[in-house]
Amino acid sequence: MPFNPIQQSLVAGLFAALSAPAAAQDHRADVAPSAAEVLGRAPADARAAFEIGPDREIRHRASGFICPAKSFGVVLTAIGRGTLPGLQGADAAYCDYSDTEGPVARLTFSRDAPGAPVLDRPFCKGLAVGLKLRMGPGVIPGISRVDGPLQPPSLPTLPVDGQRVALWRCTHIREPMNVPTIVDDIAALRPPGGWTVRATHTPRPPPCCNSYRTPMAFTFFILPILMAAESAGVPASAIPANPMELIKLKPGPGPV
Repeated sequence: MPFNPIQQSLVAGLFAALSAPAAAQDHRADVAPSAAEVLGRAPADARAAFEIGPDREIRHRASGFICPAKSFGVVLTAIGRGTLPGLQGADAAYCDYSDTEGPVARLTFSRDAPGAPVLDRPFCKGLAVGLKLRMGPGVIPGISRVDGPLQPPSLPTLPVDGQRVALWRCTHIREPMNVPTIVDDIAALRPPGGWTVRATHTPRPPPCCNSYRTPMAFTFFILPILMAAESAGVPASAIPANPMELIKLKPGPGPV
């Protein structure tokens, strides 16, 4: 399946500066099922919330956000109704993404109350428990840190439909902080209109993901930013393709 414009831009930039092994994906997935397959096996209430758009990708009807069939090593495998633990948005729905071993990412769409935060500290701190995520082994067992929510200083906004929209992110990482293990990583955009897209990356702990040893793709560490941008239709030119700019968005060792 061909890359979309954001994926093409990033892959071109990465391969221009890095050798092929360093730019390899750290999630690997099978061929993505077709949009018709994903929609056909979904519960009836989820089928009512989504449609197949003119680009042949699944689209959330109410918000217009899309669920790309493939996104940086993960593929769309399921759709459903509901939101993330700790959130109260109305009419919520989601798209689940998997690699060869199971679900590792999710796009969630919700219509939030006026003035409600896009992300807040209690949600960010409680997501790992709410999702029953495994922390995995670390140098100091049980030591972890939640950064955010905040707007990444190097990429505080993204253009959506011609308007600058705040990009919010929070990340839960654990020891060793110099090469942190990601417990969960969330990025979110709320364009005008009241609908919010939240992208959540929940990779399995090591030995998943090359046990976080180099070489690793930069895209692994910023997957939720890329997924939220894809879903909201952010132009490819708005995403840095320079690896030196992408490094600034990696979680740890300082705040995101």
